[in-house]
Amino acid sequence: MGNVLGLVAGIGVGAGVMYLLDPSRGKRRRALARDEVAHVGRSAWRTGKGRLRDAFNRAIGVATVALARIQGEGMPDDDVLAERVRSRLGHIAGHPEGIDVAAHNGTVTLTGWAFAEEVEHVDKSVSSMRGVQRLESHLEERHSAVMAPGHRTAPSP
Repeated sequence: MGNVLGLVAGIGVGAGVMYLLDPSRGKRRRALARDEVAHVGRSAWRTGKGRLRDAFNRAIGVATVALARIQGEGMPDDDVLAERVRSRLGHIAGHPEGIDVAAHNGTVTLTGWAFAEEVEHVDKSVSSMRGVQRLESHLEERHSAVMAPGHRTAPSP
């Protein structure tokens, strides 16, 4: 069995050498192979560099949060807390522009409207944020965006 594998491997290597050293087309084939290897190398480098950058940024974020907790980070400024909440709403609410956010001494107040199926998720997400001591949610539940004040789409017939 080992001899057969050696023979097949030898034939494969010989065919590859002949393919690349062919006097009429070998130069072009070698150039194509060289270009392909260079392309794969550059792609791997870019992918690896991006992943390394991502891992580094995540590590910095984790270290920053840990350091803030160790140092006993005080309450964030009301404006900063409100902006953090607005940012989170942009990721979890279907129409974050329908929700007004106010913050005062760690108490966050949400007013406006949200889709009925999102209200509970919005409340849980906001109340679990760092810096939110208390949540007052006065969100009106809507079942479609057409019912929303200021919405630009005409109602369906």
